[in-house]
Amino acid sequence: IMAGLEKEAATGAEAVLGGGGLEPKTIGANAAIATEGKGVGLTLWDGSGIRVGPESKAVVNDCRPSRECEQTLEKGLLYFEAYKPPVEGMAGQTPREFVIATEALSLRFGSARLAVFASGDKTAVVVLEGRAKAVTPQGESVIVASGETLEARRGERPGMPGPAEMGRLKKWWEDIR
Repeated sequence: IMAGLEKEAATGAEAVLGGGGLEPKTIGANAAIATEGKGVGLTLWDGSGIRVGPESKAVVNDCRPSRECEQTLEKGLLYFEAYKPPVEGMAGQTPREFVIATEALSLRFGSARLAVFASGDKTAVVVLEGRAKAVTPQGESVIVASGETLEARRGERPGMPGPAEMGRLKKWWEDIR
């Protein structure tokens, strides 16, 4: 799989899109992914996985090797899981930074697993594993650690992260599958 993804990345493809009743296909930079009744999955060239939930809109920006990998979530739900080698200590891809941008926040992280919900000027994030730096358009930032959630509204200072609400997370997970 990794060799196939690397070959696709060399052609300018950013990810392989599949699920939601779609045949797998490669997508290029700045490809908009809009879903209706079902979510879709993406596999980035490095093996990282993204699920875009139903009734959502996301854009995969430039994610080629050796660059920062940015996605934009315009509305709805997005789940992201950075690639990890299947065996601890096994050589993997070069670590790099991922960014998920919404109207209210940019989330910057390396190896992490998180769920993000965006609706207009509001964003909520739950970090399931690892940590993410949440940065407002005004440059204010806060670190969200594993097991924490943060809600933010554009133009307002971000609050402090709190414990993740498992009920909300379960609902998000059911919606995104």
